[in-house]
Amino acid sequence: MLLEHISGKSVVDRFLLALVLSIPSALPAESMLVRSFEEAKALAVEQKSDPRYDGYHHGQLIPYFGRKYSQRVRRCYRELGGAPHSSLSFVAALNGKGQVLEVYANRDTAMTRCILKHVSEDTFPAPFLEPYYFFTTLTY
Repeated sequence: MLLEHISGKSVVDRFLLALVLSIPSALPAESMLVRSFEEAKALAVEQKSDPRYDGYHHGQLIPYFGRKYSQRVRRCYRELGGAPHSSLSFVAALNGKGQVLEVYANRDTAMTRCILKHVSEDTFPAPFLEPYYFFTTLTY
């Protein structure tokens, strides 16, 4: 057993070993991210089964996003001279502080880039899970 093996070590050795053993759990959420929109969307859907999901997603995240991004979408639309009406689905991977680690989109257009530039720089309400995959579809 590991504890029996380290019991004869000095306090410094035990501290250093404890520090090294804690590193995997302290890895940044970035190291746990998926690579594609499809994978991120699947994880976002899977998170819905967590009992904390509704309280966070519908109670904090959606109200925040709606207040902030309804104006942002209109601003991007005006800046781009009335881009064609369409929709955009994306997933934002958030760390435990609500900072955006990665954004995955289903398409690449000027409107997508305008909206997601702001999403990628935002800090959302801190989620209950890290990384938290926030999936939404915008229609404009």
